[in-house]
Amino acid sequence: MDVPIGTLNHPIINIPLPNGLVTRGITKDTCKLFKVYSSTEPLCVVIHYQTHDEPTPCGYKHRKGGWTHGIKEVRWEKGSTRCLFGLHLWDGGECAVYLCEGETDAMSLYQHLMGKGEAPFLVLALGGNPPDNLLPQWIDLIYSITGRGNYPLITVFDNDKPGHGYYDLIEDNYPDTPHKLIIPSQYKDICEALMGGETTFTTKGYEPPANLITGAALLDDTPTQGKEVLTTGFPNLDALIGGYRGGSMLMFTGLSKAGKSTFVAGLTTNYISNHSHLGKVLYMPLELKHGDTLYMMASQYSPEDIDGGRSYLAEHTVMLKHFGYAELPLLDSTLKAIPKMGISLLVIDHITAACTGMEGLATKLLDAALSLIQTRLLEYNIPAIVVTHVNAGGAMSDTISSQHLRGSQSLSQLPSCVLAVRRADDGITEVYSVTPDRYTGRVGRMFFEWTGKFEPMKTKGGL
Repeated sequence: MDVPIGTLNHPIINIPLPNGLVTRGITKDTCKLFKVYSSTEPLCVVIHYQTHDEPTPCGYKHRKGGWTHGIKEVRWEKGSTRCLFGLHLWDGGECAVYLCEGETDAMSLYQHLMGKGEAPFLVLALGGNPPDNLLPQWIDLIYSITGRGNYPLITVFDNDKPGHGYYDLIEDNYPDTPHKLIIPSQYKDICEALMGGETTFTTKGYEPPANLITGAALLDDTPTQGKEVLTTGFPNLDALIGGYRGGSMLMFTGLSKAGKSTFVAGLTTNYISNHSHLGKVLYMPLELKHGDTLYMMASQYSPEDIDGGRSYLAEHTVMLKHFGYAELPLLDSTLKAIPKMGISLLVIDHITAACTGMEGLATKLLDAALSLIQTRLLEYNIPAIVVTHVNAGGAMSDTISSQHLRGSQSLSQLPSCVLAVRRADDGITEVYSVTPDRYTGRVGRMFFEWTGKFEPMKTKGGL
């Protein structure tokens, strides 16, 4: 077929130099094999591309004035969808693939590997910057040539900024790519290395960043789904959320004076009563005094036991020595101390106080604080209870939805479950789902009666 070449004549196979393109160490035979044609004055090299579907040429690359400083021009035939330099040499069988950045790199490396008797292999080149929509197709095609891992894919990109960009692109999007040919740092590319007399090259597998888990380490990480679930002390609440899980965050919200802090204090007392053998509770009361918080916790005991209850709870509780707005660095340093203090439950009342001290940034700070907390919970495999306030729109409604939460619209997705607390009547508190529980998928509502302490009501609905 005719290749559209603008004002140039159709290229003629004419290599004027005795040894081929000696400036890149590429022989006449290799140029013919890869369908590279050279004219005479000035030096013009025209490289035919071929599609995977059609074996005929579909475009060309034209260089003038030499390889190092000449003008590059790429033209594609109208309708071409896939072009990889050297693909026409594929015989249809599975083989190793060396993927280079440029055409001359591919030809030089091919000569080198043929001289060593390497087989089976195929050397391909991206031939410039492939469009974003084509690269996934090309890589998928290459994987099929390797038998999807039966043979290696070995990347051979330049030792420069664009080359490192190609490596990053492959590593980020195709982490299973196993090998990378190491070009000595004194050379820009594989062509220069071969012309410099290098004959032995090593390859190494891609090394994932330290913060990634792969392979056997991933299999060794025991799923949290099957781990022990701890009771909240309220059977109807356990039926809804399944109890506390390591790494989970249970969030409570509600209107002002709804009883959030009192209810969470009761939950904390229950936790210590049932699970003190697992470790202490780190309580961060950012709105109430420490003594008031401890008293609310102890109010779950009968009046004659309240002083003894305070002493017992104090032995198993660590409180943040801070009041009001807590900056993120303070929050971070406190969370990092959790393993050293033997903490098994984190309680924050309320998280909004940690995120409203800078005007105009409350939403971003709240999102950042919750993301930080969730990261530490997963790292330490402990649960948390977090209290948050609602935005002004929530005051217009008797019940709370996820749209009323302060922070971004996606904030409600971070906790494992968001529950709202509402005073239903004198002495009666209602707790209901704002979001479905992540582990059980359940939604529901419960009623508690205050009789000096919280007790589930058996006469009003459950789930």
